[in-house]
Amino acid sequence: MWQHKQGAKKEEAVKRRCHRCRGMGRAPCEICKGAGEVAKSRDIYGKPIMTRCNGCFGLKSIRCAVCGGDGFV
Repeated sequence: MWQHKQGAKKEEAVKRRCHRCRGMGRAPCEICKGAGEVAKSRDIYGKPIMTRCNGCFGLKSIRCAVCGGDGFV
């Protein structure tokens, strides 16, 4: 956006919504893909034994790395 002031052109900084977190400031955890838990091992029947994710600590999301949690770039 251009704004005229005393004959000079000045560019005004426009904040846009972050494309990764969609303006929420939090993005899905990349380790557990937003599930909050990961497979630790398997039991004797082959069923996965789940444990809390170490990346997001079970919260399912982390602070967005692109916007730093602000929601805007």
